[in-house]
Amino acid sequence: MFQKFLQIIEEHAGRMRQHDQEILNIAFHDKVKDLPFRYNTQEYFLLKPECISYLYGKYKDEIEDSVANYCVLHYTGVKPWKGECSQPLKCEFFKYQAMTQWKGTKIVWNTARLRRNLTIYRWMVKLGLRKTNYRNLPD
Repeated sequence: MFQKFLQIIEEHAGRMRQHDQEILNIAFHDKVKDLPFRYNTQEYFLLKPECISYLYGKYKDEIEDSVANYCVLHYTGVKPWKGECSQPLKCEFFKYQAMTQWKGTKIVWNTARLRRNLTIYRWMVKLGLRKTNYRNLPD
């Protein structure tokens, strides 16, 4: 497989944008097995259904199952170790991070201004002055 990966890299040099994912997609294009969404629960599944109506209409049952019974969380948006991440399952990342050698690694903020603005926004959501696009998930 390594040789095949190198051949794909050579044939598509300069045209790949998602490098490792594209190599895998090309190498295994005829050997794909679809798994339930719960094995790739992505951040936008955690949004309220009206925020993802383009997906929700077609995949309602799979998305609902994924949110209720996730096995693998795929942090596709702002990563949980970034201060601006506000997705409701970022706590899962820190739960497992605490079991590793990276336990206690600090959250990184892009700027102090962004941190201040997001803190204000999050307090407004908690106080009911603003609405969030994320679902309310059970604890």
